[in-house]
Amino acid sequence: MFIGQSLKFGPHNAVKLELHLSFISAQHANLLIIVMFISQSLDFGVWCTQCYKTTQTSSVLHPCPNMPTSNLFIILLSVLFFLSLLLPSFSEKCHPDDKKALLKIKKALNNPYALASWDPKTDCCEWYVVECNRITHRIVQLHLFASNVSGQIPAAVSELPYLELLRFHKLNLTGSIPPSITKLTNLKFLDVSWNHLSGHVPPFLSQLKNLTFLDLSFNNFTGSIPSSLSEFQNLGALHLDRNSLTGNIPESLGRFTGQVPDLYLSHNQLTGEVPRSLGDLNFTELDFSHNKLQGDVSLFGTNKTIQIADFSRNMLEFDLSKVEFPDSLTSLDLNHNRITGSLPEGLVKLNLQYLNVSYNRLCGEIPAGGELQSFDYTSYFHNRCLCGAPLPDCTRQANPGPHGLEIFVLVAISLCILPLSLCSAPSFICLELLAHMKNTFNKRGTLSTFSLITFPNSSDKITSMKTALLCILSLLTFLSQPFYSHSVRCNPDDKKVLLKIKEALNNPYHLASWNPDTDCCYWYVVECDRKTNRINNLHLFAANVSGQIPEAVAELPYLESLTFHKITNFTGTIPPALARLTRLKMLTISWTNISGPIPSFLGELKNLTFLDLSFNNFSGSIPPSLAQLRNLGGLRLDRNKLTGSIPESFGDLTPSLQYLYLSHNQLSGTVPRALGGLNFTWIELQRNRLEGDISFLFGKNKTIQIADFSRNMLQFDLSNVEFPDSLSTLDLNHNRITGSLPEGLAKLDSLFLNVSYNRLCGRIPVGGRLQALDYTSYFHNKCLCGAPLPDCK
Repeated sequence: MFIGQSLKFGPHNAVKLELHLSFISAQHANLLIIVMFISQSLDFGVWCTQCYKTTQTSSVLHPCPNMPTSNLFIILLSVLFFLSLLLPSFSEKCHPDDKKALLKIKKALNNPYALASWDPKTDCCEWYVVECNRITHRIVQLHLFASNVSGQIPAAVSELPYLELLRFHKLNLTGSIPPSITKLTNLKFLDVSWNHLSGHVPPFLSQLKNLTFLDLSFNNFTGSIPSSLSEFQNLGALHLDRNSLTGNIPESLGRFTGQVPDLYLSHNQLTGEVPRSLGDLNFTELDFSHNKLQGDVSLFGTNKTIQIADFSRNMLEFDLSKVEFPDSLTSLDLNHNRITGSLPEGLVKLNLQYLNVSYNRLCGEIPAGGELQSFDYTSYFHNRCLCGAPLPDCTRQANPGPHGLEIFVLVAISLCILPLSLCSAPSFICLELLAHMKNTFNKRGTLSTFSLITFPNSSDKITSMKTALLCILSLLTFLSQPFYSHSVRCNPDDKKVLLKIKEALNNPYHLASWNPDTDCCYWYVVECDRKTNRINNLHLFAANVSGQIPEAVAELPYLESLTFHKITNFTGTIPPALARLTRLKMLTISWTNISGPIPSFLGELKNLTFLDLSFNNFSGSIPPSLAQLRNLGGLRLDRNKLTGSIPESFGDLTPSLQYLYLSHNQLSGTVPRALGGLNFTWIELQRNRLEGDISFLFGKNKTIQIADFSRNMLQFDLSNVEFPDSLSTLDLNHNRITGSLPEGLAKLDSLFLNVSYNRLCGRIPVGGRLQALDYTSYFHNKCLCGAPLPDCK
């Protein structure tokens, strides 16, 4: 029912009240009785019943002309009050069928706290994680994420026929995807990632013809990839990564007839060869890493527009030399394969931001130019004979002495070049010859030694083949002796320490190459300095290793980089002995189960330029002593259980600190104003309990690029904050920020922005990318308006 009120001032200052009703019902009659009762009980006079007129289309109530104006206002307020009690449903936008379906979903998920706002007495278009279409008021979005929600995907989801976006992200959902989901024919965006869903990837998903995005990553799906997924006509991205999928990549994925999606199939158990049909399509991003794929993946070409390609950690085997890459390529990862050949010259023409070809069988000189020399040597190391900056010069590669291949060459020479007549002398002459060869080889150490050997003449001929073969065997015996021991680089003290570390970690298979009979400078995950040959890098990652950080690590005095990454069975604390590693520049202990407080003694590692303790179980407060790290360029303490405030001493950190990550903890208090004196490139403080102001971290003279302060309790006026031109990402969602969006944001042409769930008001400035962002970047504010939100009134 529509209710309109108007107050009209007549010529004698009398007020005429009109209540226009679209139709008359029993409720209206009750309302009139209530109004009359109020007027009589307050002795306001008697309503003129003859003034009440009824027609088929409207009803008008005219109060008696002699009624006092003040009494009329009181009656008006009384009417409005009773309207709010008797007729609350008339302002609700939500469709009743949608509300029923949402309440079914809530019940199926065991009424979680995250859905506490789903009150049947309120408008479901205003419920948390729900969005209604602005015109039809039907539910079009349901995005439940990062919540303590368990159960299975409710079948009632399919009872929201107008749903366009469905997201169940980072929940504890189990079971499989229900077939009823195919009823959602309007669905464009489906994300059920980071759950515990299992079973097969359903072939019936291809019936969702309007899908533009499908994300099933970080689950427990098994079986093969259904070939029917190629039937999507509008799909822009397909995420099947981080599951337990097996079998081959379907040939049909090379036959998308509509839009070519970005494909993410990494971290599965896929086998076989990559279908050549994929080479007929023009992908933008491909990630097939961490599988068991074989064969060739040279799916490139100068006419393609691929930007990111990751095929690392497979069993790929092809010649890289002649592969042509498009100008669009910015990231190429081929590490840990069996790729041969050399690096193509065309790589120097690319504006590469990332390249990794380590742990392959490449040879030749790294082409000079482009970005190739800007990458760290770890992008190229552990290849057969790759050389040139940033690896050692090709002309200065140390000759390690004859190993397997060289011995084979020597044997070949002995069989093919040395005439059998050389052994026609008595056996002692032959032995003397071999000894001469051995001594000469020890002095020279190269195959050219053979050209310096003068062979004795002999007139005696021994025609026995047995004697000749005996001579050859003697040659092989001498060649097999350890006459190249001078080539061992590894320091014996370092080797002893590494073997202690291996023993402390229960001799894991990951360290099988750590054989005491071999040179430790060639052991897996170990690097030696090129001049001193002392161990300076130890980077153990993604390994099935359990135990605690071995204290023996502190016995590697020349260590500059230490990494323990993605070793989830690592427990305990950081041993104090690590403070002895005074040369340490990079320390990474991330994605483990290390616990306890962050040690204050880490502040003694004065040469540290990078410290990463993220994704662990550290608790307690952040030690102020970390501010003593005067060379620190990056600090990661995110994804722990840290409490307390950010130390004031952090303001004493030098301008070299460019990257600060403290997100996903339980930090409280205000952000120290002293941090405003630093010029960050990247700062993430999101998902804490921080309060107060952070506007002092910005300014026109800063060079900050990415800033995320979302999901805190920050409270400040955004209106007059000045942002630098360098800013590309600003996330302030879920805070208590007031004011309006500053006009300066319209000048940032490449900005990702999220200010949703705050207390902002006013018109969204026009310009830049502000209108290109989705309305979810702005919604749930007090009175923010303008595109992409509804127009301001």
